[in-house]
Amino acid sequence: MSDSFANASDRTLGDLILKLQGLEPDEDTLLRDKYSRVHVHVATAIARGNTPRQILELLKQSGLELHHATFTKLFKAEQAVRDEHGERICCVTCGQPLKHKEQDRSDKRGQPSDVIDTAEELEA
Repeated sequence: MSDSFANASDRTLGDLILKLQGLEPDEDTLLRDKYSRVHVHVATAIARGNTPRQILELLKQSGLELHHATFTKLFKAEQAVRDEHGERICCVTCGQPLKHKEQDRSDKRGQPSDVIDTAEELEA
């Protein structure tokens, strides 16, 4: 098999390269890639005290509807990747890493809130 690859013509390799460049990512990869582009802004909004419910409503109004579970999964996954790379989301004014506002896990009626359960600091 490796012999056929080694003996491939430049034309065959060129055709292969064009086909590889034309491949589209699967839906999950595309979703993760697109979410990663807005993650910093989502994390900043959460650090300011906005709820995931508010963010999901804004996404929906923009035609980008996500279920809460998918949003939470994307948020945590992106945060973990950025944490692994040592990237932090920092305040644009003072440069300090953003921290979550203290939010109780239940609302005033004792119902569970829609807070994302993450580390104490938001890391990007």
